[in-house]
Amino acid sequence: MKKLITAAALGTALLAATPALAEDGLTATTGIDWSKGDYGTGQDTEILIVPFSLRYKTGDLRMSATV
Repeated sequence: MKKLITAAALGTALLAATPALAEDGLTATTGIDWSKGDYGTGQDTEILIVPFSLRYKTGDLRMSATV
């Protein structure tokens, strides 16, 4: 699991290193969040979230979706 998280974090860092463009068009972004704890339940829980977002901009119109 730690190797997966390390690889995903490295990939995310490489994607985040590209400059953001304010021009019209389609952009895609991703990220990663991992947490572990008992959150007051006494039973450990591990949560891995890898969101993927698409954003389209043209003029004053912006549309986005995140999965």
